[in-house]
Amino acid sequence: KVFQGDENGFRPADTITRGEVAAIIYRLITGDVEGNRVPVYNGFGGFTDVSADEWFAPYVGYLANDQIIKGETNTTFNPYSSVTGYEALAMMLRAVGYDVNGEFTGPEWRTQVAATATELHVLDKINATRYANLNNPATREVVAELLFEVAYLVETVTYTPAFGYQTAYVTAGQVNKDTLGWKNFGLTCKT
Repeated sequence: KVFQGDENGFRPADTITRGEVAAIIYRLITGDVEGNRVPVYNGFGGFTDVSADEWFAPYVGYLANDQIIKGETNTTFNPYSSVTGYEALAMMLRAVGYDVNGEFTGPEWRTQVAATATELHVLDKINATRYANLNNPATREVVAELLFEVAYLVETVTYTPAFGYQTAYVTAGQVNKDTLGWKNFGLTCKT
């Protein structure tokens, strides 16, 4: 239930909006696929174009509060516009801990997102398909593929000035590596 359809089904070839992606990212991060905890975040975010009565408002509020999503300006999110593949991917990579230093900001942000995603092998299957141009409005199926790749491939990271982004941490002499898919849904990768 992380990625949900609507009354018309999944509609894989249709584009997806920024508001819809916010809901998906929230579910991936929190595991709250039923939206039980989401009302707490209604009104967060401070975007003038996200009304508190919109269904996506609390999802946007949660993610804006946690700096996982950025507005198109400081005061607008533009929730009904189509999300590009790079915008969706930037949100997903922030969800696992990247962009602490604002690497995904400024004129070269797409290049940084692409470089990070390529290094993490998130784009391996996307680049092999006809959906490789992530500058365009993303289809629901492309966002679903990116979401799956991030959920099961990309380990959560923490950032320290001394060591940069670190994917593993030590607990009681044991190294743990977690993805959001494993942490929240038990998703494992079998080879």
